[in-house]
Amino acid sequence: MIAKLKLLILFSLLTIGLSAQNSIKNYDVIIDSLYSVFNESERPGCAIAVVKEGKIVYQNCFGLSDLEHKIPITSSTLFGLASVSKQFTGYGISKLIQEKRINPSLEVANYIQNENKLWESIQVRNLIHHTSGIWDWPYIFLASGQTFNNVATHQNIYKIIKSQSNLNFLTGNKFQYCSSNYVLLGQLITNVTDTSYFDWINQNVFKPAGLTETVFQRSSADLINNRAYGYLYENYRYNRTSDNISPQGTGSVYSNLIDMTTWTKYLLSEYSRKNPLIIQMLETDTLNTGKEVPYAYGLMKRGNDCYWHDGVFQGFRNLTILYPEHNIGLVLLSNSGSSYIMRSAFSVAEMFVKDSVPREQINKYKNLFREESEKKEDNTKLVYQKGLNDFNGIYLNTELLITYRIHEQTDSLFAENSIEKILLKPIEGKPDEFNSSKLLLGDFIFERNGSGKIEELLIKQKRGNIIRFIKIDDEQINNKPLSVILNEANGTENCNN
Repeated sequence: MIAKLKLLILFSLLTIGLSAQNSIKNYDVIIDSLYSVFNESERPGCAIAVVKEGKIVYQNCFGLSDLEHKIPITSSTLFGLASVSKQFTGYGISKLIQEKRINPSLEVANYIQNENKLWESIQVRNLIHHTSGIWDWPYIFLASGQTFNNVATHQNIYKIIKSQSNLNFLTGNKFQYCSSNYVLLGQLITNVTDTSYFDWINQNVFKPAGLTETVFQRSSADLINNRAYGYLYENYRYNRTSDNISPQGTGSVYSNLIDMTTWTKYLLSEYSRKNPLIIQMLETDTLNTGKEVPYAYGLMKRGNDCYWHDGVFQGFRNLTILYPEHNIGLVLLSNSGSSYIMRSAFSVAEMFVKDSVPREQINKYKNLFREESEKKEDNTKLVYQKGLNDFNGIYLNTELLITYRIHEQTDSLFAENSIEKILLKPIEGKPDEFNSSKLLLGDFIFERNGSGKIEELLIKQKRGNIIRFIKIDDEQINNKPLSVILNEANGTENCNN
């Protein structure tokens, strides 16, 4: 009887073990089939890993890191992390708070002095949790006629942020994700530690966590070995992008699947140990109304036990997901430019959390991946709701010294700055509002006076940015220098007269 009982127990244990192995093996097959499309036709792709209870339960790489030289993506390939790197800044700020070198309830001006009067009313915690009301620099950068292929140093970006004269909203009244907040936190780390942000993060964040291959791009001239290039599918082909922008605190980090998996393990392990630094790093804040803000220290909060962050820039689309209570994490690094790849990663992560396969979602993403790189030309003719002569003219922003010339050409409306010409597409039902054909630039909204004459142009962007332009008469442009026009627009007299 005892012998039979032992055999039954042994059989049960073997069955459970085989069942677990089959489950993981089945997940391997499902995830492989989801991303295998990136192995077709020499495409850019992704590297992905899932960690559970300190072990890698899935890892694979798909596609090419360099289409020109046909170099495959491996676990050692370095990707530009973009905003995924905010969590390193969040960790650093949490560490400095634990060491009582930073007080999150003090105003930013206590740590970054004499730079902008607005910072005297913004607390450090408003930067951490994106409730400051500061404008988001990438959108201002694009509106000024720049492109993300241009070179921009941290100093260039910092200058844009410092030039802001009004907040987008009253500090603490609203949550609005904004990369400028973490640029300022990067500057704050530099000021408090009296060393460069890059060096301090390397010594106090990367090394303790065991990241040995993660590097900074300190300038556009830096050489980064074994890097992936970002690609965007445009004009029916993949085009390689460039990464010439080096902000501190919110980007400029290149890492690979090996190091990011190590980082994920480290965060989950330290959370299990109830490390105060990590516990604080997962803390959110509240608005002035008492409503919870869904953002911790460089990590978004989703539901009760999911922390995540994406990073999207120049074809790179990356994602980290943490389920601390389940001790599960996912890392996805991609250079494919796919707008669906990050959403698909949540379906993959939930497979391990819920121990089930969302087959309908998986099949949907398989189809979307393929369709995304097989887009056909859109020959739809634009239909404007009224004559376009009303909109013609020069529009000036006095704060950033940006001008746009709006003009009609071949029955279409264009906005032209010093660098490029941008098609404005009509918005149905809104005759004075247009979509910009330039990605992320925003909507062009023309405002009329009581007589129906257009006097102002607003570029309304995502994340709360509104850039206001006044319409300048041709006579003013022809007969007066720009300095005089600026003074008149600001209601001041010309000092030279």
